[in-house]
Amino acid sequence: MRRLWRSALAALSLVAFIWSCAAADLWLRARSAYRRAELYLSWQSDPGAKRAFFDAELARVEGELARDFSQGRLTAETMDQRLALARHRRDERVSESSLKYAYAWLRAASELHAPPESPWSAEARRRLPEIRRLWESELRAQGVRFDSYQLD
Repeated sequence: MRRLWRSALAALSLVAFIWSCAAADLWLRARSAYRRAELYLSWQSDPGAKRAFFDAELARVEGELARDFSQGRLTAETMDQRLALARHRRDERVSESSLKYAYAWLRAASELHAPPESPWSAEARRRLPEIRRLWESELRAQGVRFDSYQLD
């Protein structure tokens, strides 16, 4: 009988530990998603910072490609193709709507990373309608036709 109680206690402890790890993971993911949304929102008001961020990322990729080329891992043609692709990706990221990504990250924080409810998922849920309205206004100003369901 005593061994049965020990086994039950061990099983309950294991379940509690696994649940705690999962909850901590979701809290941290919600925080990360919320912070990413905040970054995109800051870029909405300061597009120069957005460009600088992606320019730095491009410089890092260019450095890696130059290193690989100097070590003989890449041919000149392959390096030129990868550089062109990296520059194209940077240009696309800079031109895309910061509000669209802020909305997507807030949705992730509020829906994908809850429950358990965290301060970040609650704040994301609170800010979501406001950011959606801003994004819809941006789309209307650009003359983009959309239906409400297309934004979800």
